[in-house]
Amino acid sequence: MSVRPTTPPNREFEDHTYAIRAVAVFPDRRRMVTASFDKTLRLWDLRTGVVLRKMEGHRSEVLALAVSRDGQLIASGDNNGEVIAWHGETGEPLTAQPIQAHSSWINSLDLSPDGTALAIGTSERTMKLWSTTTWEMQGDAISCSASVRCVRYSPSGELLAVATDLHIEIYNPSTRECVAKFKDRGCCNMSLAWTPNGTRLLSTGDIGDPTIREWDTSTWQQAGDAWRGHDTTVFAIAIHPAGILVASASYDHCIRLWRLSDQRTIAIFRHSSSVRCVTFSMDGKHILSGGEDKKISEWAIPEGALQEGSEILAMNTTVRNVCIAGDLSTAEGLLTQDISIDANNYTLYASRSFVMARKHHWDHALQDAITSVRIRPSSTGYISKGIALFGKGHVRDAIEAFDFASRFTDEDSKRFHFILLIKARCIVLTYSALHYGFQVIAMFNADQHEEAILHVRELAATCHNDDTLPCRIVEAYLLVRLGMNAMDNARHNEAADHFTAAVNSSDFPSTLAIHSTYEDLVVLFGWDLKSLWQTARQKQCDALLLAAFKEECSAVCLANGDAALAASDYDRAIDLYSVVINLNSASETAFVNRSKANSEKMLWENALLDAQKVIELSPWSHRLRGAQHYDEAIDVFKIMLSKLDGLPKRRYAGCVSSTVSPSEAEDAIRSAVWIGLEDAPLRLLHTSTGLLCDRAAQLNTFKMSTEYKELLSFTTNYADLRTERIKEVVVKYFRCVLLSHRWEETESLLHDIQDEAVYELNCPWRHCEIAVILQNRS
Repeated sequence: MSVRPTTPPNREFEDHTYAIRAVAVFPDRRRMVTASFDKTLRLWDLRTGVVLRKMEGHRSEVLALAVSRDGQLIASGDNNGEVIAWHGETGEPLTAQPIQAHSSWINSLDLSPDGTALAIGTSERTMKLWSTTTWEMQGDAISCSASVRCVRYSPSGELLAVATDLHIEIYNPSTRECVAKFKDRGCCNMSLAWTPNGTRLLSTGDIGDPTIREWDTSTWQQAGDAWRGHDTTVFAIAIHPAGILVASASYDHCIRLWRLSDQRTIAIFRHSSSVRCVTFSMDGKHILSGGEDKKISEWAIPEGALQEGSEILAMNTTVRNVCIAGDLSTAEGLLTQDISIDANNYTLYASRSFVMARKHHWDHALQDAITSVRIRPSSTGYISKGIALFGKGHVRDAIEAFDFASRFTDEDSKRFHFILLIKARCIVLTYSALHYGFQVIAMFNADQHEEAILHVRELAATCHNDDTLPCRIVEAYLLVRLGMNAMDNARHNEAADHFTAAVNSSDFPSTLAIHSTYEDLVVLFGWDLKSLWQTARQKQCDALLLAAFKEECSAVCLANGDAALAASDYDRAIDLYSVVINLNSASETAFVNRSKANSEKMLWENALLDAQKVIELSPWSHRLRGAQHYDEAIDVFKIMLSKLDGLPKRRYAGCVSSTVSPSEAEDAIRSAVWIGLEDAPLRLLHTSTGLLCDRAAQLNTFKMSTEYKELLSFTTNYADLRTERIKEVVVKYFRCVLLSHRWEETESLLHDIQDEAVYELNCPWRHCEIAVILQNRS
């Protein structure tokens, strides 16, 4: 596909009197500095185009220029081998005299990422490193294979790339060791540029090979074919801040704009003469270039150029359509076949990773994603990696992968308005938002529902009014998913709430437009955006109808259950209350009444389970019924009473008055015991244990007995005290007989039998004790 040159530029910066050889922009986005054959530098205001300062001091043509990352230092080198350091804000020289760094012309300068060292490359076949604090040379000069054309630090500062007339040489600046040396052209290497993530190094050639070559920094092998388009020497190359576009400047008068992912030329900007330098503006929206025409030209990057393609997913149409149709097995087969033919195609691995993720084969998905990124780092590759990592539960690593993906993207709100999901700490870029949207969706798919919804809502709160639509669409889809989950588990009221919230979350008028614009979401996650609101509204109606039907059925069954309970038809009552509970597991009344019915049928364990459920549902309810596990029942009563203390009396007064409380029952039983034992001996022999019991021991023994627990449960089952029943149980339990015999001096005294079982004593009166037992049991 041919690309027509664009002319004229948006703006031109004119003031130099000879050719411009270097240009650099400052991180403040407000200023630019240029170097020229007229022996000067100029500091420019980018907004007004005004020259802020003409920087003089060189005695020969200025060939090279570098600006520190913090913008506080400028370094320039000239044709006589001299270097001048300048203050980045004022443009004043930092040294009294230029530094004689070399004896011949300086072709290239670069400052280390931390700004502490300046690398200088010259025609002398050497490279020198200078300290920017002392302006002394660090160690000896590094000998190179030929004349040095360009020096460039890696983004981390751990490596230093050198382009010579013969080779590209890679050094460790700390040890000065040459770690790699390679070539793939029989001519000069003119310029170098690292990608922001440091995984690729680009180089350009002269008239003998006017191409761009891409090098894999893990192997130092060439990645893909040479980029062809220029007719003659490519003097300079620059990479977009996001790492997705490349600009090259050539003697053929042209600036070519390339897409890194597929090496295609997407725009050409033509000067009136040869172009010697090029860079991107800090915001990534413009290209700045200069050369023999003595001026800097500013070019706007074409709309849509920052996209990686018509869709963010570089997937062929056949596989894409199969994925949309949901035929994942066929999609996997097609991609596997393609990979067997082209094993170095990074998009194929990323595409298969998406398919495996939809199939929840997370290990396979992650392996394919890693392979894709290793072959060529790309937005698609890092998105696939992020999704796979989320699926495996590696949330922190997944977020990091999405952050890397955002580096390959930039603003394009018209095409990707839906995906303006953006983290507050990130640059507001549509594609960054897209990656964050994928991150939120992957988080939701990993069952982190509440966190995903919270992320979307927080995001919507930070967006401008025009940008909230995509947040509402994503939130709507997630709410529909939650509603479907609730429907599957028969939680119809909850489902109705989710569907209602989804319907209310957006009023987007064209579901067809949503579907076509955000088809990538369908490919990645199987979303049916085309019928999203139709589904939400339909499911909302279904959930509301089912919830209303359940409520009506519950009311009918509850009324019939109450009638059966009143008629003592306990089996029917239990069945009807069970139906109510199945329809509404939070129906306290149904549990209370089923507990009553179970109690009447003496199904104590079932009754206790229902009573415990009542307490779970409502801590102020205490309608506990009798059971054989009396200790548990009493503990439950105590828990219930402790919870009542903290509640307003009006909330439980009616319930408390409906039955006798445990404390009232205990007081009544205790009173009946004291009355019954008023005329009894102070000490009695317990016929079961053989122990002699005083009054306190008699009471404690009674409270531990089954008779006492049954009596307590019985009493609390009625609204009034059943005093006759209490008296009957107490009299029966404490009945005793008195036997007399003649005293013998050899008989044991009280202290001899205290706390001892009389059955185990060997004493003369044992025959009397046996008589007592027989009398008691008669």
